Amino acid sequence: MIMKRSTFNQLILTLVLLFVLFIMGFPILFTILNAFRTNFEIMTSPFSLPETLNFDNFVGAWRVARFDLYIGNTLYVAILNVALVVLVASPVAYAFAKLRFPGNNLLFYALFIGLSIPEQSIILSVFFRMREFGMLNSLTYMSIAMVGMGMPFAIFLMRNIYRDIPSELRESASIDGANEWYIFLRIFFPLGKAGTMALIVFTFIGSWNVFMLPLVLLISPERQVIATAIAGFGGELTVNFGFIFAAAVISMIPSLIVYLLFQKSFTDGLSVGAVKG
Repeated sequence: MIMKRSTFNQLILTLVLLFVLFIMGFPILFTILNAFRTNFEIMTSPFSLPETLNFDNFVGAWRVARFDLYIGNTLYVAILNVALVVLVASPVAYAFAKLRFPGNNLLFYALFIGLSIPEQSIILSVFFRMREFGMLNSLTYMSIAMVGMGMPFAIFLMRNIYRDIPSELRESASIDGANEWYIFLRIFFPLGKAGTMALIVFTFIGSWNVFMLPLVLLISPERQVIATAIAGFGGELTVNFGFIFAAAVISMIPSLIVYLLFQKSFTDGLSVGAVKG
């Protein structure tokens, strides 16, 4: 009886997972299939298989729609964002995790509140401040704004990673005369590599798919990133759905490559301490 109940539960779980996989995978499959079809085929029978593999949409999206420019812009933003987040969040997280100073917990939980603030609620404030200082329409300044918005999560993640590293290592190094920067750079940062890799993957994918900030802060067409460029393809290209689907497929590739390259480090970083409070 117990065996039958266990088998039934596994069957239900499998069916639920297959349903979730279908719900998540169907839009991706739909996008990939339509990327190889003509605009007429997409309009008349969007759910059928393509008759031939037509790569004209990819060529058109890359050349006619200047997608190579948008790829470069997005790559610049993503790399700069990753570098700044890791450089700033890691030492701050180490300080919260291992150093004892007045207001440590108070400051951390005040920073943690930032996780509950939606981006949409502060984006107008960011816009007016950046306009006041002449920072609009700049990929660099937009990336800095993204770093500020992503800092609460980054510090929370890395703090939990560093908390799991034994404090005895810091105490031993301190007895030997090492200062805090040496301890962090030579001991904790290397030992927290798995968490850092997870942070890199999170930050890169978030930067690659960012939409709201560039929509508000970037004005010139040549300053657009992938997400806003795809959103503007309709009016710019008279609703060429083939170009739009091809551009969407191209935009998936870098995030997929980053995830596959760092998949093991990503999962290890989450399991080490990212889910702990």
